[in-house]
Amino acid sequence: MDVFAIDLDGTLLTDDKEIAVENVKAIQYAAQKGATTIIVTGRSLESALGYFQCLEVPGFVIALNGAVIANARGQIMFKKEIDFFAMKQMINLGIKSHSTIWLNNEVTNYQLIDSSLCKDQVKQQKPMTRYQQIHENEIDEIFETQGVLKIALKNAKQDTLERIRTNLDHCKATLVKSDTEYLEMMAETISKGESLHYLLSLVGMNEATIIAFGDQENDLSLFQQATIKFAMGNAIEQVKKVSSAILPSNNDAGVSQGIYRYYASKMH
Repeated sequence: MDVFAIDLDGTLLTDDKEIAVENVKAIQYAAQKGATTIIVTGRSLESALGYFQCLEVPGFVIALNGAVIANARGQIMFKKEIDFFAMKQMINLGIKSHSTIWLNNEVTNYQLIDSSLCKDQVKQQKPMTRYQQIHENEIDEIFETQGVLKIALKNAKQDTLERIRTNLDHCKATLVKSDTEYLEMMAETISKGESLHYLLSLVGMNEATIIAFGDQENDLSLFQQATIKFAMGNAIEQVKKVSSAILPSNNDAGVSQGIYRYYASKMH
């Protein structure tokens, strides 16, 4: 049994946030061979499902860097909320650093309107996601009534994000960068890799061969679970160093080439 665990942004998606036709055809070819496709992304569940359903193959979605898992119909199989005190500390640091702040649960992406990005810019930044702008004094109620699965800070100053990460080292949480300008927090023990391992155990696919595709720091845990690790040509050096092979970039349908290369190798 083969499992293709594929990141979205910078991997399956082009910079224009589209899935290349070549990638769709390759994933459908893999499905015909009996493979299972799992989208593994930092995006919201709604956004990830929208892209997954365009592929028209069986499989699963792991969203919010592992904080929520769903089947192809969007039925939630697992979720884990952030610790309240860790959440409050990250939000406070985000506000002090003038970072853009988002909070996610399995349904909605909340943006603090006190932060720096206007509503129109947010829509351009992350399509296919439901948005709601909130004030800081609404956060506690959202946590209590709906839960928070992931927090994301966006700041163009990388040294600021690293300083925030260091200040949160003691928190009961997982911190990871999904891009050079994004620092994200999930519950303790949550990562793309751990949630993939949990999902495969849950559905009785522990013995599957895992072929992973990624480009950013949050994909490193995914690579730790994989037999074959394909880094995109546009991946950060940290990802390329631990990869099995480096593919063409996300803008050149690199995922499709990795899939076909994998099946070609099985024929020899």
